[in-house]
Amino acid sequence: MQHALIILLTAFSLFACSPKYNVIGIDTGSEEEEEEQVDYSNATLRIVSPTSGSFVPYNDLFYFEAELLDKDGNQLDFDDITWTSSVDTAWDPVGLAFEDNTLDVGLHDITAQVALPNGDRVAYSVGGVLVQSAYAGTYVGTF
Repeated sequence: MQHALIILLTAFSLFACSPKYNVIGIDTGSEEEEEEQVDYSNATLRIVSPTSGSFVPYNDLFYFEAELLDKDGNQLDFDDITWTSSVDTAWDPVGLAFEDNTLDVGLHDITAQVALPNGDRVAYSVGGVLVQSAYAGTYVGTF
């Protein structure tokens, strides 16, 4: 029995090492896909909306959006962006884009920032974002 096993193993090794046969790959049955490695080095963040000097009507939904770009200017899919206001310290939404109507009245500096998986922190701010009622303003004339 041992001789048969040795002969079988020898024949198999000769067959497997023959130059006529190339082993390309072995299917392990695992369906786990490899994740593409994203290069976050030199990434930039930009607030698209609101722009500096924007008027945001108080209590009306307003669209906030940022974009995260790689060093070649391609958009990165990363949604863990935190937003802050210089006036409303309780305002702290998270996301790449969202609608919101909870900013307090005032003249805000809006900042979006992100902590990237590679350890870098990137931020972008816009200033002079005015939140007030549509009915507020300057009045002239006789009262």
